[in-house]
Amino acid sequence: NWWSRLFGTLILQLLGLLLGSFLASRAHWGSYHQQDGLRVVENGPGLLVYRLVPASSEWHF
Repeated sequence: NWWSRLFGTLILQLLGLLLGSFLASRAHWGSYHQQDGLRVVENGPGLLVYRLVPASSEWHF
């Protein structure tokens, strides 16, 4: 059903934001920048792209 899917999506977005901010605050290579109205979090050797868009989360490692 739609509400459980929406809830799961919100949880994923919140976890991604917390993880990204934690990693960025703990390391020198963490950086934040705004790109095309989306929040992009870059982390170290791997790239964690957290995109805050309606009902969608995209993860790249």
